[in-house]
Amino acid sequence: MKVLIVCPKCNQMYFEGNTAFGAPTIHSVPITDNGICIFTCERGHTTSTLFTQPKFEVLCEVAAQAIVDGYFRDAVASFAAALERAMEFYCRVIFNTRGKDDEFNLAWNPLDKSSERQFGFFHAVFSMENSKKVPALNDGKKGTQFRNKVVHKGYIPAKAETVEFGQTIVDLIIEIIAPLHTKYAASVSNVTEALLPPRAERPSSRSYNRSLFEWQQTGERFPTLKLSTFIERESEQKKHVAFSNFLAGFPPTPGSSLALPRTDCS
Repeated sequence: MKVLIVCPKCNQMYFEGNTAFGAPTIHSVPITDNGICIFTCERGHTTSTLFTQPKFEVLCEVAAQAIVDGYFRDAVASFAAALERAMEFYCRVIFNTRGKDDEFNLAWNPLDKSSERQFGFFHAVFSMENSKKVPALNDGKKGTQFRNKVVHKGYIPAKAETVEFGQTIVDLIIEIIAPLHTKYAASVSNVTEALLPPRAERPSSRSYNRSLFEWQQTGERFPTLKLSTFIERESEQKKHVAFSNFLAGFPPTPGSSLALPRTDCS
């Protein structure tokens, strides 16, 4: 996945009045699996930033960006993986509330390569914690059948099918994760922190690339955009970045301003 970043040093220079080189350029930079993003701007400033959102959130944004770029099969696979990682996150949090992190690892590691066994584990943990139906994809043509058809049989889905499947996944993740922020906020923080790279490998700069998921401190999910609207916004933002970088080559006129994207290395 790529995120939009403005070099913080160039940004500081610009807002301190050093506009000889124009506005800072917006960079589209890939994030590695461990969430660390390293890039060097055109003026030689190297920035290292750790993005701290859980893997399931990252995968949902990967899927949304894949839809914007027209890679619908990739999007379906990423959405499916996001749901599995949300289920794992849920189980980790529940075990953490009981001080059983080591026990979780012992139980989960043998299931690491089996999605069906992982779902069975999640099903058991969720059932013990809640007195309601376990959130899961349905077995119909728009649920697991659709996922398997795409992932295992090589079916190339249309955009509308992909967006509908993605919205289903996002809704399921909300149903699974949102209550944790109400009941077990401390454990959510503990697990999120534990899944980050070792402290010795972490850069000092951190960022949270807010996108589809905006969790409120109360645990209620912030009323966010529908997936289809979010995708439209991402597409427009790509055009904005290209135009902004074009403008960045020119000194700003008095009173003008350049809207920077939502993600920065501050």
